[in-house]
Amino acid sequence: MNYKNYKLIIFAILISLGIANTANAGLISLITKASKAVKKADFDIPVSKIELPEHLDDFTPARIRPNSSGQWDIKLDDGAALSFDDLVKRGGSNDRPVLVLESVDIPRDFSMFKSIPELLPIYIRSKSGKVFELQRGKGVALKYKNVRLPVKNENQLKDGIWHLQRPALAGPVRLFQLDKDVNKRLQTKVYGSKTVVEKVAGNVLLDSMALLKRQTVVISAPIKNGLLEGISIKQLQKAAADNDINLVIIDSDKPAKLLKGFAKDANVGSRGVHDLYDTTGDFLNKFRDPKNSAPLELNLSDAGNAQSVIQLKLAKQAVVNKGSLIVEDSLIDATHISLHLFSKAVTVYRPDVERSKELDRRIVPGLHSDIHFYLIASTILGLFVFSTSWSLWKRLWSLRRRTEYSYVVEFLFIWFIHRLLFILLFIPVFGLLNFIYAVVMLIVKIINFLFISPVRWVIGKVSG
Repeated sequence: MNYKNYKLIIFAILISLGIANTANAGLISLITKASKAVKKADFDIPVSKIELPEHLDDFTPARIRPNSSGQWDIKLDDGAALSFDDLVKRGGSNDRPVLVLESVDIPRDFSMFKSIPELLPIYIRSKSGKVFELQRGKGVALKYKNVRLPVKNENQLKDGIWHLQRPALAGPVRLFQLDKDVNKRLQTKVYGSKTVVEKVAGNVLLDSMALLKRQTVVISAPIKNGLLEGISIKQLQKAAADNDINLVIIDSDKPAKLLKGFAKDANVGSRGVHDLYDTTGDFLNKFRDPKNSAPLELNLSDAGNAQSVIQLKLAKQAVVNKGSLIVEDSLIDATHISLHLFSKAVTVYRPDVERSKELDRRIVPGLHSDIHFYLIASTILGLFVFSTSWSLWKRLWSLRRRTEYSYVVEFLFIWFIHRLLFILLFIPVFGLLNFIYAVVMLIVKIINFLFISPVRWVIGKVSG
């Protein structure tokens, strides 16, 4: 090839690379701007439009967020910047202030909350739109409606918000009443739209937890010495962790009536049990005695094995007239069951934040999300260098000519399998390697154009 042709090729390559870089830069810039726009749009929702609890209807909301200097920025909807002293002075007027903090703006320095006067109530708005009160005083606590979770640092606060806004009963929901006299196998799925209470022996349930992967299991029974009808809670907890099960254990002396009420409530809403217990916070609020104004105290801790545990201990059960079954049945036949009358304690075992996020990222439940991302990226890169991928695939499996087959059907079948495996197997699995191979070959060609071929041309001219 003539050296002038090499110069033209090199010039064309440089022009192409420049165009590609410009296009990529434009695309990346566009994506970045879109991401910032979405974030800004989410943050710039007028604070007056945020749905606060009813008792704050007469309050004027002010948005706060930490700045780079470790101080608080305070703004009203009209953009007016104020200080905490200005807001405290308004405390006696008709437009009493309330501070609203976005969950994404929770400061890393937890002590920053100490600089905010206790007279100013603080509410935190999560990404899902749920609003939580940050109580201060003797200790910092996160309050959602009528449940209260003590927190000590930024991580506990963020984890608490995440768990309380997380669906309480995620995935298929199974209600189990433990009965040692029942001798039947556990079904993998319960078909039909109705939520039912299933009777099962404790040892059968424990041995069958692998069949309940990524489901919610609700068990109610009296707990004695860490045992549910003779079954160790620690064993159930470990089985739940191994199978990513959302395990809800309710300590009750009347499990049959409690689960019957659950099933009855679940079959009222259009979305079944999910219609009633939208979030974990809503679910735990159902156990509060409406006659008791004190909030329910929660405890959130790490249970190990990538699992978190939320515990709720209830006050002593109300005394119900044992001689009047009509009274107890009326508690269930009402719009919602009075859970506090049948419950002593509630414990929720679930995958922790990191494990839950990993499960949420998955497309195919059984495959780790990293494998999904690799296959997607490999497919895109493999298609980007399609000609190289196809060339390598034909080297790996080259089809014989049509005339070498005895039957047309045989040739068409093998031809179809050849293309199918290329698209579904070779491109996703080896697309990244194909891309690397194509890049390496391009670099080799460029080196050849820039250095080797010119040297050969010069040597040829000199020797000639």
